[in-house]
Amino acid sequence: MSESKPNSSLGADRSLCRVLDAAADRGREAVRVIEDAVRFLSDDAALDARLKRFRHEFAALTALLSWDERLTSRDSASDVGSVLEGAGEYNRSSLGTILAANFCRLQESLRSLEEFSKLAKPEMARRAERLRYESYTIQKETHAVFSSADRPERLAAARLYVLVTCAVSDDDVEKIALAGAGIFQLRDKNATDREVYTAGRRLTALFDRMADSGIVPKRPLLIVNDRADLAVAVGADGVHLGQTELPACEARRIIGPGMILGLSTSDIDQAQKALVEINGPARVDYLGAGSVFPTATKADARNAGLAYLRALVSLSIPVPVFAIGGINAGNLAQVLETGCSRICVASAVTSRADMGRAAKELHTILVQREE
Repeated sequence: MSESKPNSSLGADRSLCRVLDAAADRGREAVRVIEDAVRFLSDDAALDARLKRFRHEFAALTALLSWDERLTSRDSASDVGSVLEGAGEYNRSSLGTILAANFCRLQESLRSLEEFSKLAKPEMARRAERLRYESYTIQKETHAVFSSADRPERLAAARLYVLVTCAVSDDDVEKIALAGAGIFQLRDKNATDREVYTAGRRLTALFDRMADSGIVPKRPLLIVNDRADLAVAVGADGVHLGQTELPACEARRIIGPGMILGLSTSDIDQAQKALVEINGPARVDYLGAGSVFPTATKADARNAGLAYLRALVSLSIPVPVFAIGGINAGNLAQVLETGCSRICVASAVTSRADMGRAAKELHTILVQREE
């Protein structure tokens, strides 16, 4: 059987026109939802302008279908799919899930337009394919804008911060996040740059999936230890610096204004210098304070003790402060008595057989103390 040649018009092929009309409407609606989110919720003028251009190009694409062809074929009343309700259709847990659903709808629409228009309008198929690929790039840019916009809010809400190595499994990270950890730091002094990069990309993708699916109320923050360049490369939320690492102002220059910058401190002199960094060009976003207790995780950690935490709290630091070093469920009450309500831990969670349960135990103590 010979292959039929494409026609320039859909003509009497009413069924084919119904498919194209439905796909065009689905895509147009999705683009508008995405554009409204960017315009009114992000205030990102450049991305809004790009989406507006995309919407105009999508309109030009669907204009290759005449309104006579579309309206004559349209029959919403008898559409068997119009009465089917998708799982979770009326339940969106976050802005991220709204954006993910509508980018998916847009891309499916473009794929449908691309495939079915090949039967009659090859030029439409080519243009739909180009727009579909462009939509993937716009989705990535939109995700970057919204994932960074609420970073300060997520940082302020975090109470439990967990250090992990490259070897940590996705399953364990998910359990720790579900237990209440709002921040993860990728810290692995024995790993190569490539190993840190690979692990960072894996965790970034995992957090994206968790947020998009609504598994967690807020996407966990991913911080990379020491390396501002790797933090940017893996798409992390920020970088954490020690006192001997890159100067905070230089790290800020590398990561830009939208990422989080954390700084370790172990005495009042360092804390007072950090105040300058908080209010200056480096704009440090949070402090680590410790080591509070002796720790095997970092052999050269300076033992600052509980007294340092008390002194630090008295300074009324204007950014979140996370106590770190040897903290576990057994001594957490001593930490909280200093007035410091946030902790950063490693072995207290990651050395336990059930990491999720260990994290839940710590998070429960932190939450109960605030109530």
